[in-house]
Amino acid sequence: MLVEQMAEPGVELIVAARRDAVVPALVLGLGGAFTELLDDVAIVPLPCGAQRVERALRALRGAGVLLGARRRAAVDLGAVVAVALAAGRALLELDLELVELNPVIAGPGGAVAVDAVVRLRARSGEQPLEAGGGGDAGLDRAVDEAGPAVREVRAGQ
Repeated sequence: MLVEQMAEPGVELIVAARRDAVVPALVLGLGGAFTELLDDVAIVPLPCGAQRVERALRALRGAGVLLGARRRAAVDLGAVVAVALAAGRALLELDLELVELNPVIAGPGGAVAVDAVVRLRARSGEQPLEAGGGGDAGLDRAVDEAGPAVREVRAGQ
């Protein structure tokens, strides 16, 4: 049996730290169905600081959803920034290939990652984790090998 805390309703975001470009980068945007529908993401090269991440979030075309437009409560932008920085830090410090949090649900009381994918970088002579090959055990192994920074990001589930 698996028992988890339900996340409060809020704005769905995608926060991903990736190494598949020229430099490692954060990808930030509205999450869920809006990720593909709106094609509205910000890309922030890593490493970066809190001010750079916040500026990127405020520059999104959909930023009004985060900032309280149309009488909605503004989300805790500082909490979203903290989640993004933790994902970027995990990618760099733990030499990961990918940390994707989608969705992160943000509201006035904070932000919580409710789904996460972590991909390890293949080392010389090692086989990468295959999609579907390890099932939940493969993800658990990846999180265990990645260390406490990834477990911290994952702890908000």
